[in-house]
Amino acid sequence: MDTILKVFKKEQRYLQKQITSYNNKIYSYNNYIREFRRVEKEIETLSRNFKKVQGVTIGITEITLKTLYENGEKVKKRSINRSMKKIEIYGFDNLDDLKVILAHEIGHLVGIPHINVKGALMNPILQKNQKNDFYLLPEDIKNFIDNF
Repeated sequence: MDTILKVFKKEQRYLQKQITSYNNKIYSYNNYIREFRRVEKEIETLSRNFKKVQGVTIGITEITLKTLYENGEKVKKRSINRSMKKIEIYGFDNLDDLKVILAHEIGHLVGIPHINVKGALMNPILQKNQKNDFYLLPEDIKNFIDNF
């Protein structure tokens, strides 16, 4: 009987180790699944906020600092010179999109910055109304006058 009990306890220990190993693997897999779902939700959130970049104007910004004496006082002056030299278009769905993207990027080439006006050509996000019926808003015209 003692021999049988020893064999039984040995098998019981072996099976307990197997069960513990199995439970550890399940715990690990569940952690991986939770992490996967967390990352999946994060990607979904990011993709909702993602702005599709369709073009960019590439240039150089030079900042010049000068120290002058005016009326006997030391004065520091700062000037910024932006020179745009290149347009890159990443993609467009049709010719109307290309027309608006080119007009926007050419605006940057001549020194026109973005404005946060819905429907404006120089809004950083491609506007539906611009694709359907291309025109300049009064805010676009003011932006051109102020910066060109």
